[in-house]
Amino acid sequence: MLSTSLLAQNVARLSALTVLVVDDDYCIRGLWKHMLSNRIPGVLAMDAADGVQALQLAHELQPDLIIMDVAMPGLDGFQATRRLKEDTATSKIPVLAVTGKVFSSEDALAAGCDGYLLKPISEDQLLGEIARLLGGRLQ
Repeated sequence: MLSTSLLAQNVARLSALTVLVVDDDYCIRGLWKHMLSNRIPGVLAMDAADGVQALQLAHELQPDLIIMDVAMPGLDGFQATRRLKEDTATSKIPVLAVTGKVFSSEDALAAGCDGYLLKPISEDQLLGEIARLLGGRLQ
């Protein structure tokens, strides 16, 4: 876990970041977008309500990171992540799986997720994982 001061320094370096937030819960999407906008200056936080919309927006936006809920109706987060990672146009986009259901981290990694967090998630926990996944952007 990053210290608060190191986390603040890393977050400041992430300006001009595009993040796609994928969750079937409108309130959760709004919460993550609001938090990202408040904590990362200049971030462009976009959202998708399901896996199908996530695939479409990932192709259009080419975000720097996708925060992907796992349990969604229709195309779930693991299925959407597998498709993203199989497509050369989106395979390099880091995907952070977030869920309120207990899955093993091995399940997330097998689906192609680059990180995994279990809800509820604190802002610092989420920002720390974003900083870890986008470490190359911090130099």
